[in-house]
Amino acid sequence: MISSVPIWYWLKHKMTQPNFQYIAQEDEMACGLAALAMVIAHYGTSPALSRLRQLTQTNALGTTAYGLLSAAQTLHFDTLALQADQTLLTQPDLLLPFIAHVRQPTGDYHYVVVYGRAGQDLCMADPDPAVGKIKLSLSAFSRMWTGVALFITPPSAST
Repeated sequence: MISSVPIWYWLKHKMTQPNFQYIAQEDEMACGLAALAMVIAHYGTSPALSRLRQLTQTNALGTTAYGLLSAAQTLHFDTLALQADQTLLTQPDLLLPFIAHVRQPTGDYHYVVVYGRAGQDLCMADPDPAVGKIKLSLSAFSRMWTGVALFITPPSAST
C-alpha cells in the first residue's frame, strides 16, 4: 500500500530532530516494531507497544515491511516504501526520520531508523539496546542497507 502523496513531497520536507526519542526493542524479533514506534513518536503519537505488535503482526519471524506500513496506515499516517540506492541518502532535502532495512554482519535482516545527518555521517537509532543511537559513515551504512526505505508521516504533513 503506497500513499497517494506525490514522491516529491517525501524529498522536499526535511524533518530532523536533534533529541530523537529512542525506543529499544523488547525482544530479538521486535526491531521493526521499535523502529515504527520511534518514527511515530517523533510525530507525537505513542501507542502501546503491545498495540503496535498486534497491528504489525510481529511474530517469531519478525515484522515485514508491509506489516509496518499497514500498521502506520491504520494509525492514520501516510506511508511510502522505496527501493533505492545510495543517491537517496545524499539528497539535501531527504525526509527524516525514515525506517531502513539493513543486513547485519551476521547475515540477519534488521530495521533501524535514520533520523539525522552530521556531515558525511548518518545519525541512526538501532532498536537493539546493545547498539542504541550511533553515527555511521554514509559508506558504512550503504554497505549494510538493502535499499529499502520506509517513509511515514502524519497525514497533516501531506496537505
